[in-house]
Amino acid sequence: MKEKKFRKDNASVLVVALVVCAIGTIGVLATVSIIGARSSVAEAQYEGLDRRVRFNNSMALGREVLYQNHLGDEAVLDSETTYSYSTWASVKVGAFDSPALSFGDAARTHPTGAAPGRAFSRDIAVKVNDGVAEYPMQYQLRSYNPALGGDLLSIHPTAEVTAEQMRISGDLKVKGRAVFWGGDYYQDVSSTVRSEEVIVPKTNAPKLVLENPDEEAIKPSNYIGYKQTMGKVASGNSYGGELDIVDNSETGVNSYISRLASLGGEANIDGIIEVTDGLGVDSVAPKLNDSTLIGLIQDLGQAVPAVVGLLAANSPLSSDVMMALINRVPSIGNTYLIPLLNAQAPLPDDIMIDLGDPVHPVGEAARKALLKSTGFSYISDGSGTVTVNLDSVYLPNLILDNVTRLELLGQDTSVEGDAAKLMQPRAVVIKNSDNVFLSRVHLDGLTNQRRMALAISQTGVLDGAGLIDSSGNPSALGTNQTIFLFTGSTPYVQWRMITETEGVSQHWDVTGVSTATLFGGIRADHSIRVSGGTLFLDQEEDTEFIESLVSRNAWIETYK
Repeated sequence: MKEKKFRKDNASVLVVALVVCAIGTIGVLATVSIIGARSSVAEAQYEGLDRRVRFNNSMALGREVLYQNHLGDEAVLDSETTYSYSTWASVKVGAFDSPALSFGDAARTHPTGAAPGRAFSRDIAVKVNDGVAEYPMQYQLRSYNPALGGDLLSIHPTAEVTAEQMRISGDLKVKGRAVFWGGDYYQDVSSTVRSEEVIVPKTNAPKLVLENPDEEAIKPSNYIGYKQTMGKVASGNSYGGELDIVDNSETGVNSYISRLASLGGEANIDGIIEVTDGLGVDSVAPKLNDSTLIGLIQDLGQAVPAVVGLLAANSPLSSDVMMALINRVPSIGNTYLIPLLNAQAPLPDDIMIDLGDPVHPVGEAARKALLKSTGFSYISDGSGTVTVNLDSVYLPNLILDNVTRLELLGQDTSVEGDAAKLMQPRAVVIKNSDNVFLSRVHLDGLTNQRRMALAISQTGVLDGAGLIDSSGNPSALGTNQTIFLFTGSTPYVQWRMITETEGVSQHWDVTGVSTATLFGGIRADHSIRVSGGTLFLDQEEDTEFIESLVSRNAWIETYK
């Protein structure tokens, strides 16, 4: 009986052992299965992470390729091109036939925060590789003029290594954004930059004192910065804000002189050569009784009405007689002179050139009244003064050299202003020869409603006027300061004009009008000074016709 019991116990143990072995085997198999499953998940996660890293690297590579090779360059791609970095990034950039900064692209509205909501776009197809597959993306090389996009005041670092700190002074109020690209700026203790918004991409020294137009303290806007360029400077890609947009052979598509030449119909004017674009003949030939008429004009004993009546009876007058008449000292008076000369319209070119001299016996008011009545486009008097009639429908884009004084004739009535709004925008570009400096720009008239761009580039050794010395005191005024003088007849004038200057200290003198508004904006790489009143910068709302004419900044946006 004992033996049977023992055998029975052994069988129970064996059964238990077999059960334990089975459970253990199941556990081991389950553990192995779990480990295998986790390994597969980890492997998949690793592969996904690897592809994501490669994808992001490739996206960054695509942007870098376009930034370095194409955004600020004139180069285009004739066929799809592959770019790679080691084994961790690869993109295929599609072909495109025009540069980002060219003026032939279409403008589209596409709000993107700090960037202009309306911009030109050069769309480029880019295939982004993640190591396994390619994904089609579209990169947009977008470009627009900063002033038209809301950056009404753009201060750029100067490219002159010897320049001192730039000085910003006077009552300048910006109804938009002011952008300080970087560098050192000096401000008078009695004034500051007054702008609705301010963007400071880089650290400035000394720190800017910021206020809005209501003179309330503000801080710089915290927009996410976007990398942008105006083109190459000194054969290198420029993303530091250096200004070279007037005559830049490296990036001609964003250079005013090259752009105007591409558009065609521009007039190149040398300020030391007499020329005009009037409606009359070159000169009216002498007549048999000229000596008699000239003698009567010079005989101050004769009664003026009698002389004028005799001249009128002998119309049309020769150029010699008209020259004697308008240069008579003392003048016969505008009451007689202006109607008599208007009766000779259109005045011949030699008379127009004579009237182009800003220092004239007939006086400033009569001179400009006569000029405006003739319908001329422009005059170079041969001594450095160029006069431009912004009311002329025949006015072409102008490229000027050797100009020391520029006179821009606007409109004197609201009716004339409304008519000027319908005229095609025009650009006046000045690139003087070395050591010839534009000292004055006269903005004549109650208003100018014709949209225009004024671009000035000054080269040569100048004296640093408008800057400050090492002690923080303003330098003496000198030849490198261009005075922008408003000479309207009312205490408030409005001008539509985008002003862009290189190597020029701007001095806006509003003494004669007290307050002036510039619809457009200013960008400069030297000092800006306002004196005699307040200068407002306001945005040009009617941008469609001028946006293809003016310079641009370019940046990149991406979407799938």
